[in-house]
Amino acid sequence: MKLLNRDPLNRCPVPKSRGGQISGSTVQRFNGSTRGAFTLIEIMVVVAIIGLIAAMGIPSIVSSVQKEGMRKAVSDFKDVCAEARREAIFKNQAMAVIIDPAKGTFSVTSAPADESASAQTNNPNAAADTAPVPSSSSTQSSSWEKMTSGQLPDGFQFEMVARSRQDFTDYEWVKFCFYPNGTADEAFVIILDKNGIGRSRINIDFATGIAEDVAVDKE
Repeated sequence: MKLLNRDPLNRCPVPKSRGGQISGSTVQRFNGSTRGAFTLIEIMVVVAIIGLIAAMGIPSIVSSVQKEGMRKAVSDFKDVCAEARREAIFKNQAMAVIIDPAKGTFSVTSAPADESASAQTNNPNAAADTAPVPSSSSTQSSSWEKMTSGQLPDGFQFEMVARSRQDFTDYEWVKFCFYPNGTADEAFVIILDKNGIGRSRINIDFATGIAEDVAVDKE
């Protein structure tokens, strides 16, 4: 028959062996089971595995972010062109997308009177034969009332800005005109990722005035 001894602090019965001594198994059961700790080597192995997984995932994350930046650049430019085309049709007035190749900015503004007049001839490139002037006309472009505007994200630039098969990338500003009859200047831009990962080309169809991005072969 086992004897029970009252613990004055915990007030719970403590079983004793027949000799009056508390058994080792009983002490272990009341004090909780022994717990093992991680060794330094085990912790280092876990940290090394986590670092390896992170190193493998970083390139794909960076590439995904850069692709997202390119998609945003293309989408913003197409949205501005769509806005210019829509305003030209609704207002029955020629509109222009003004591009600053160096700064990577673009905005919608009302086109000068000569572009509006050229639209009535159904020749969308009639007013585009005159190239923009690099320096003296930059003041004129800043005086036009700008509506919707956008800018390329950091790390992207206009690699090429062309209108009527002429390259105006080195000019201070370039205008793409959209006309009330739904036509536009035949033009295109190439947006380049400065890290050299990729580029996108956006064509503006002269017959429909719609901007569409097309695949560009990597060099």
